[in-house]
Amino acid sequence: MSRSSPLQRAQERMGYLYHTQRDGCGNCVQARSVEPSGALNDRHRLRCIPGGFGTTAFSICNQHQRKDSHAHQAHT
Repeated sequence: MSRSSPLQRAQERMGYLYHTQRDGCGNCVQARSVEPSGALNDRHRLRCIPGGFGTTAFSICNQHQRKDSHAHQAHT
């Protein structure tokens, strides 16, 4: 059994989440990975399909659908 460090205990008490554990466009079922077209202002490697615009993995909107929860719902 491993013991947690003071840092890990402090993070746990605060409900700390790493950026990969938080919701955002990077883990949304409605976002797709794309190659930027090179057009003016098209530098994003992630595209919001319903919105039709480029975005970043850490952005989020009120229509976010988490990939893992969406997959879970499809199987229940």
